[in-house]
Amino acid sequence: MTKHVAILGCGPAGLMVAHAANISGWDFRIYSRKAKSKLHGAQYLHKPIPKIDTDGPHLVEYQLRGTPEEYRHKVYGESWDGTVSPEDLTEQHYAWDLRRAYDWLWKEFEPWIVEHELNNSNTYYTWNADLVISTVPRKLWAQPGDIFESKKIWALGDVDPGWLAKQADFTIVCDGTTLCTWYRSAKIFNRSTLEWPYFERWEKPPWIGAVIVEKPLRCETNGAPDFVHLGRYGAWEKGILTSDAFYQAMKVLANDKIK
Repeated sequence: MTKHVAILGCGPAGLMVAHAANISGWDFRIYSRKAKSKLHGAQYLHKPIPKIDTDGPHLVEYQLRGTPEEYRHKVYGESWDGTVSPEDLTEQHYAWDLRRAYDWLWKEFEPWIVEHELNNSNTYYTWNADLVISTVPRKLWAQPGDIFESKKIWALGDVDPGWLAKQADFTIVCDGTTLCTWYRSAKIFNRSTLEWPYFERWEKPPWIGAVIVEKPLRCETNGAPDFVHLGRYGAWEKGILTSDAFYQAMKVLANDKIK
């Protein structure tokens, strides 16, 4: 008997889950506003996705200025004791084209999107669904007393300020020193991102066009406990990659096998 999975969200993570469901032989529908997400800056896949042309692999060079400890304090403050990218990522680190993958996924799975404004009522999504996988920000299901920890940053994507235009492609510079205000400069697939720490006292962006981005760190919540929460924002957890949504979905679907 074919089983049905309801997928919440049609961003890159949501469509990665749809791809996993399709490969695994599950029936599925995607519930979301029917709008393709706009990708900004040096975003990329850390792993290839089966049956999708993602271009690559391209070797990414990480350059660290200062120490990992200095970088951690500059970005997250002295209270954060988690690891940072210069520690997490190995020397042999590769990139695949997220935009190319997302374009393919949208063309393939856009017809499966049921246009719906997601809200905190769980009933609609569980109709005829054996499983619900949510990739939308987990804060949507927040309940009183829940804890959502995050870090705000300033980010400038796809606009090259001065020297960044000359930065070599497939390089990422992590700066933990006090020599400059920014902490991360990335150029991948000729797309650039520059990031600065966020301080409440900064009323204006550090560069024209920079915007505030909220990066999840961790959460303690019982919101929508019957859902499987995947993706960095869906799980609200630091270190989750876009490609992880596909591979984690494959495991979830395999563990709840079609009978």
